[in-house]
This record gives sequence, structure tokens and C-alpha cells, in this order.
Amino acid sequence: MYYVGILVAAGFWLLFTASAHAPYSPSMLKVAGTISIMLFGIIFLYCLVKSFDKTPGLSVGVKGLVDNSSGPISAGEIVWDQIKKIEVSTIHFQKFLTIYVRDLEPYVTCGNVLKRIAYLSNIKFTDGSINIAAGSLRMNFDDLTMLVQRYFKRYRTV
Repeated sequence: MYYVGILVAAGFWLLFTASAHAPYSPSMLKVAGTISIMLFGIIFLYCLVKSFDKTPGLSVGVKGLVDNSSGPISAGEIVWDQIKKIEVSTIHFQKFLTIYVRDLEPYVTCGNVLKRIAYLSNIKFTDGSINIAAGSLRMNFDDLTMLVQRYFKRYRTV
């Protein structure tokens, strides 16, 4: 969240000091500053709201998982019988809990446009799986992985 705040501040700096940077076009710097403020400002506000959110990022229960880790693009409820396998994967040095489901379509077609776009781009990178980032969860990732695997083996009926 701190880095996003720095990028918002850099956007304001570009916006209000654009005429002082002679080698660059002031109008281009103002456009870059405005885009930076808008884009990273939305991300900053989302991170700020999420930091006060007490909803668990991932709930594990008898029926399955409930993913709330990614806000508006989270998978939601995933029942054990819909899961083929669960494994840990790494994409660009970040660990993910990767959940392979029998039918990804219900997760892609439900929800808002942002969620659909995120899942369609996710399919290109991950063979149609649901990925939950380790960094979006408060629990130790290795402990979480063992817990999810244990529940999956115990409660899956298919």
C-alpha cells in the first residue's frame, strides 16, 4: 500500500510541477500525472478499505472453500466436489494456491465485467485454474496449504 501511495504522490508531483521540467512536454507530464493519480488512487483506496476489512480472505469448511482474497474478482464459494486437485504454484516469484475445478465456466460467467476479464486472462496463464495469492492472506501459507489439502481429502465425495 505504501508503494501505491508513493505512485499517487508522484502523479501529483508530475501534475503540479510539469512546467518546471523543460526537456519534457508539460501537457504530456500532466496527462501522465493525471493517469497516475486516477489509476493508483483507485488501487490505494481499495487497499485502504481492504486493510480495515475483517472478512477472512479464505474460509475452509465442510462444504468447501469461500475465496474472498481478491475483493471483487474473488472466486467465491468453491465446493469440494467441484475441485479436481489443489497444488501450490509460483508465478513471477509469488506463491499461489492453485485450485483446478471441473468446470470453470460458472466462475467466469458470474460476477461483474472486471471479474470476467480477470478470469479470462487468468486462463491464458494457468490452464483454467483458480489462483489465490499467498500475499493476500493473513495465515502462514504453508499451514494454509496443509489445512486445505486435509479438508479436501476428508470432505471430497467424488
